[in-house]
Amino acid sequence: SGKIIKTPVTPEKNKITSVRKNAKGTIVGYYVKKFGWLTKAQAIAFTEKGKIDAVVAVSRSGSPYLRSRPDKKFDNNLNSMV
Repeated sequence: SGKIIKTPVTPEKNKITSVRKNAKGTIVGYYVKKFGWLTKAQAIAFTEKGKIDAVVAVSRSGSPYLRSRPDKKFDNNLNSMV
């Protein structure tokens, strides 16, 4: 896995409650109640500004992607959402 980029913490953080995946199973969209459906780029931009409760990570190939905040629960991981 890649490195984690710190994101600012703001009181109005919004949670990702659903994701859209393509035929390969790659997450291509994120649903946040306040914003509706967002593209990956939009969701990353909102997360970097502290508006979404997630973590921006960078893959080995250098591509940014979102992860849920680390905790001991599996069911709230973005990849396990539908």
